[in-house]
Amino acid sequence: MTASRFALAIASGFLANGLLNIHPALSVLIGLAVLAAMYLLQRTKVGFWIIGGLLSVFWGLVFSLMAWEFSGKDMVWTYAVLGLGIVLMMGLHIHARRRNASGEAVG
Repeated sequence: MTASRFALAIASGFLANGLLNIHPALSVLIGLAVLAAMYLLQRTKVGFWIIGGLLSVFWGLVFSLMAWEFSGKDMVWTYAVLGLGIVLMMGLHIHARRRNASGEAVG
């Protein structure tokens, strides 16, 4: 999950600079603020479900977009991979949270 947080923080910095024409130094600070906010929110029970759920849906959409493209735009494969991707990623989020709560090293 750490990689997803870093990716979203980097993306927010790039988008702040590219779309909003914010100075690069301020864009870096925006990226760091997003990273810190996601880290702090992830540590709460409600934040875990919000961020874990949103990231699971995001990765499910990425997987289903690849399935849609590779299957010749077949919607059956697209929806099947979307559902499986969301379930798989949510399971990985829950597994990582349990390992982290038990004190095991994650990653």
